[in-house]
Amino acid sequence: TAISAETTLDHGGDDTSLALSFGQGTADAAPEDVVNGFVAAINDSDAAAAAFFTADGIYGVNVDSLAIVGTKALEYAFSDTANAQVELASVAVDGEEVTGVALVSDDNTQAAGVSRFLQPFSAIVQGDKIAQLHLR
Repeated sequence: TAISAETTLDHGGDDTSLALSFGQGTADAAPEDVVNGFVAAINDSDAAAAAFFTADGIYGVNVDSLAIVGTKALEYAFSDTANAQVELASVAVDGEEVTGVALVSDDNTQAAGVSRFLQPFSAIVQGDKIAQLHLR
């Protein structure tokens, strides 16, 4: 049985509605949809839901060039996002790679007088999970 396109993910907290489609045993979610689901979870300040969209052995590099390895490390890194809001300003998909620029805002940058900043990114999506995430 496939999970329908309008699915509710129950991860122990509030339910998060996701507009994704997954087949049983196979991943047929488009890479851009996986990234959009990840961004929606970040916008909801829901690190556990964001982790749902990442592979167990995810490898990420943040803007400070610090490596984040594994879902739990990523969940921890995003658990203190200070009410981050992310809008994907541009997205390009080439096979399993999703690249683009996000407009990002959070409490810390707004307190510093910056309404939002540009954040280039790239993600490698394998199946229905983000395997690599690089914030530049």
